[in-house]
Order: sequence, then structure tokens, then C-alpha cells
Amino acid sequence: IACILSGISSSFAGVYFEKVVKTTPPSLAVRNIHLSLFAIPLAILSMIVIDVVPPLLDNNRPPFRYWQGYNSLTYALVLVHALGGLLVAVVVKYADNILKGFATAVAIVVSGLYMTVFWSFVPSTWFVYGCSLVGAATILYQYSEPAKGATTQRKVSRGT
Repeated sequence: IACILSGISSSFAGVYFEKVVKTTPPSLAVRNIHLSLFAIPLAILSMIVIDVVPPLLDNNRPPFRYWQGYNSLTYALVLVHALGGLLVAVVVKYADNILKGFATAVAIVVSGLYMTVFWSFVPSTWFVYGCSLVGAATILYQYSEPAKGATTQRKVSRGT
């Protein structure tokens, strides 16, 4: 039941977010600033509770140093995640929620293929079955007709 409710609420949130982004006047940059106004205070609060307060209460713990342990890989991952967040925002702004879902599924398939090549990942039967479903769904979506009254128009090449 929890998985079903999670899927339903996630789908609702994605569609509602798409509706808000596409039908209200503020730009994408302003929307990102609005979201950060909620995220930054929560991140600072969690940093204080998890990293700053415990060393003050326990003398055996080392003091908190924010940049401790950062290296070039850490900076690269922060950059990749920041660019990925902006890319998701652009996809939601200019595509639809279904395409975002397909992009996520294709990214999982491509990651699995890279893991097979570089880390000797042996895909299970379920993984191959899931990859086949992603491929079939993507092809079926490409050749489907848009619903009557749809606000987005897709040009479909039929190969004829």
C-alpha cells in the first residue's frame, strides 16, 4: 500500500509541478529562487543539528569543519548534481512529465550498460525485462497520437 501511495503522490506532484511551471508567469530562474528559499534554511538547520551541536556536547568529537575532506571528485559531483537539477528544470519547462519519466528510465538503462562494461555488472533477468519495457514504452509513446484537446503538439515521424 505504501508503494502505491508513494507512486500516486509522486505522479500527482510531477503533474502539478508541470502545471504550475507552465501556467504561471514567473520565470524558471525565479521558480528556482522560490524553491531555494525553502531548501537553504532546512539545509542549514540540518547542518547545525548534525554537525555543529554534537561536537559542542561531546569533547571527544573533533570540531566541525565545513570543507574538510573535499577533493576534486567532490567538486565534480557537486557540479554534476547542480547541472542535473537545472537540466531537470529545463526539461519540465519545455517538455512534459511523461518525457521526464522516459528520460529517467533511459538514464537507468544506460547506467546499467555502463556498469556492465566498466564494473563487470551482470544484469539480472528482471533488469533485462525492465530495460525491454522501457524500450517498448518509448517506441509506443513516439508513435502514439496526442489526445484531443492536448496543449502540447508532438511531431511524429512515421518513417513513410
